[in-house]
Amino acid sequence: MTIQQRIIVGLLCLIQCFFLSNCFAQQKVNKKAEAWYFEGIRSENMGMIEEALFCYTKAIKKQKTYILPWLAKANILYRIDSLQSAYDALDKAESCVKTSHVKLDYGLALYSFLLQDYDQAQEHIDKLFEAQHRFSSAFKYEASILQQSIYLADSLVRHPHSYELERLPASVNSLYDEYFPSLTVDGEQLFFTRLEPGEDGLGYGDEDLYSCRREDASWTDAIALPSTINSNKNEGANSISTDGHELFYAAMYGQQGDMNIYRAEYANQQWNVPRPLSTVVNSGQWDSQPCLSADGTMLFFTSTRRGGLGNSDIYVARRDSNDVFSVVERLPFPINTPGNDQRPHFHPDGKTLYFSSTGLPGMGGSDLYKSQLMEDGSWTKPVNLGFPINSPKDERGIFISGDGKRAFISTNRKGGMGGMDIYQFDLPQSVAPGLTSYLKGTVLDSLTRQPLTATIEIYDLTRNQEYRSVDVDPVDGSFLFAFPGSFNYSFHITSPGKIPISKTITFDSILTSGELLNEEFLLSSPSIGNQFRLNNVFFETNSAVLEEISKQELQIVADWMITLEDTVIFELQGHTDNRGSEAWNLTLSQQRADAVRNYLISIGIPDERLIARGFGMTRPIDTNETEEGRANNRRTEVHFR
Repeated sequence: MTIQQRIIVGLLCLIQCFFLSNCFAQQKVNKKAEAWYFEGIRSENMGMIEEALFCYTKAIKKQKTYILPWLAKANILYRIDSLQSAYDALDKAESCVKTSHVKLDYGLALYSFLLQDYDQAQEHIDKLFEAQHRFSSAFKYEASILQQSIYLADSLVRHPHSYELERLPASVNSLYDEYFPSLTVDGEQLFFTRLEPGEDGLGYGDEDLYSCRREDASWTDAIALPSTINSNKNEGANSISTDGHELFYAAMYGQQGDMNIYRAEYANQQWNVPRPLSTVVNSGQWDSQPCLSADGTMLFFTSTRRGGLGNSDIYVARRDSNDVFSVVERLPFPINTPGNDQRPHFHPDGKTLYFSSTGLPGMGGSDLYKSQLMEDGSWTKPVNLGFPINSPKDERGIFISGDGKRAFISTNRKGGMGGMDIYQFDLPQSVAPGLTSYLKGTVLDSLTRQPLTATIEIYDLTRNQEYRSVDVDPVDGSFLFAFPGSFNYSFHITSPGKIPISKTITFDSILTSGELLNEEFLLSSPSIGNQFRLNNVFFETNSAVLEEISKQELQIVADWMITLEDTVIFELQGHTDNRGSEAWNLTLSQQRADAVRNYLISIGIPDERLIARGFGMTRPIDTNETEEGRANNRRTEVHFR
């Protein structure tokens, strides 16, 4: 329930409270005023809002101290978005009682808060707490959140972010509602939901998923996803995988409850038939708003399932080795609160979560926040994204581009195409995510330049652990994935019958947030005279002791060697730079080649297939005048004999 909805509920309860209380029973009420009041109630129950407002006004004219029509009038004025008049009516209601009333103090503080009159709101909330009312625990929490919100909002408005909303073009936005934007990590493809009216042009129609591609500085015309995904039911919030080959979305297909999460895969240039996720994720309640992590191992989503802290909570499901999301856990307080916590967006930096909440101090309504996942699995205290990103209205969600520089939201502000439109703006650095970079490319045959079936295995060298494994698109050989954080990574490309390729990416020295590496990888067949470099084999300084992280690459190479004929002999060559004496470098290179040979033997390669030779500094492939050149000369190669 939003903060505005709580106002309405609170005022209705307040009316009932006064109607039933002894103090009101002792008040002498003008019969004509009472008649006009009840006529207003009847009109309001019939949906005749203007007639009800007229009746309440007539009742007040008959007796200005009659509190009930003032309260009812304040309620209607709020609902028709006449907030200042609603506050004035509630203020008049307060003058009708002799002693302070908790609901009146709370309502006046709340209305002042939404009017952004924070000094006045502070006076009312102080009065509420100074009166030492007896609070229920639930109301005390609400009042405390409001008190904190008044202070926070005042500070945020005094120090606003500078940003300018830019509406996406007519190729994306239309006369209808567009919302739930989701982009591939390279920002080249946009997915979103469009709500079109019913066949009669009126009422609630059909939600469908659309996509478009970036073209120069704009977007191509959005097209509806095929009938394998879109139906005559509703397809809503979505999340696209890093490479654009996996789509998770919420739909109402009448299975396992009224809203469930589905997964569709893009293969052979088309979307396959979607399948619902397991009942661990789809609970039979309302399960929606999926967001897939960049590495594909975690799926964040919103659910109203039992056991939550509030009306809706944010959960995370973890994918197991069988490609099933088998374990689900609710995120802790204060990400989840007694309010509505929704619209999770987990950025490709691997640690920053953006979400909306009505249960945290904010500007009013549903505000946007960010929290970061720590190394120990805990979450930092949520940070409000500030003003004017947040406002007294509802902010229902935000999507941050892969490079962390652009934010996308949906809003029905003035100047739009019609209804809800998708906008973008430059994200202030103070609320931006961490460093992220991307690797994009194709894997081709070196002779035919045809796409290859290949697997790419990525390792986090900083943490010495596997990051993820991806298969390239078999149709065009393409791949795309993100690297979160300022860490170092190695990746290995293997394809049946081809020489593997390895590469090291050192973020601290060559990449900044959002920078895209775009490379073409040509794989050749093994033959006598061919060779390849072991780019991720490392030794301790001036030593032949293998570093632990080298064993990942050597295991991949060993697995590949076993697939070749037994007659193939591998010569392991060690090379150094020119620092130190020639004799020392020759000895060191031989020892390092021996170390690689011995490790390969220990993991199953027959010793008769391996030869180790050290060449010292006699075969440089780069200059020895620079550190970069010397690093390039220090290498281990595999030659075929």
